[in-house]
Formats: sequence, C-alpha cells, structure tokens
Amino acid sequence: MRIAMVLCTAFFATPPDDPEYERRVQQFTNGFKQVAEVVNQYPCFDVFSMDNTVEDPQQIDPRVMAALDAIPNLKGKCHFLDNELGKRNPGSGMVVAWSRMLPDLLGRYEYLVHYEPRQHLVNYSFFERMANRSE
Repeated sequence: MRIAMVLCTAFFATPPDDPEYERRVQQFTNGFKQVAEVVNQYPCFDVFSMDNTVEDPQQIDPRVMAALDAIPNLKGKCHFLDNELGKRNPGSGMVVAWSRMLPDLLGRYEYLVHYEPRQHLVNYSFFERMANRSE
C-alpha cells in the first residue's frame, strides 16, 4: 500500500528582503532533507508538494527547489497562486490548496499525510508507524 505525504508550504509568505527570509529557507531545506531521509527509510511514501503562494515556480529559491527535487518518490508539485483567503486566514488558504490537490489523490491512496516540512523532526516514529501499518 502506498501512502501520500503532502508537503504543505508557503514559499512566498516571507519576501527575500525580510530579515526572516534566510531562516525560512533553511527551515525548508532542512525539512526537505529530513523528508528525503524518511522516504529513503520508508519507501511506501509518495511525496507531493503543495503551495498556493507561488506566482511563478521559477522564482522559488533554488536552494529550496534543489532540496525538494532531491526527495525520492517525489511524484508531483502543485504550485500556484490563489492565496486571497489565506492572506486573511491561513486555514482557509489550506482549504483552497487542498481543493486543488485532493482530486488527483482520492482513490489512489489509503492514507494522506499532511505535513509541514519547516518543522524539525526529532525522530521518525510517526512515519515508522504509518509505514508499518501499510504492510
């Protein structure tokens, strides 16, 4: 059984001239590296990237894209700009993003894991339990 891991991001929530920009880039690159480690250890995960703050994918920081593209089993990227609701309420922005991605995933996976890759994983126990459940 395959499990879809959907990486939910907001690449353009912090502009490049913001003092927090470099920190955010590091959070994404480190998080994507951890996701790559998870997928190497538990290959039952198919990975998808979803972001509704992207006007032009070419403008995503190349360090972030390199880390994302290095994830094994990266099956798709859904990067688009439709964040009017998300500007007012981040939860609403997620609903818009999921409405774009979900039709392609329904029926193909028994489980969908929503994961925000800027988080730092202390261990991989959650993903281990999911992988063991899929056997």
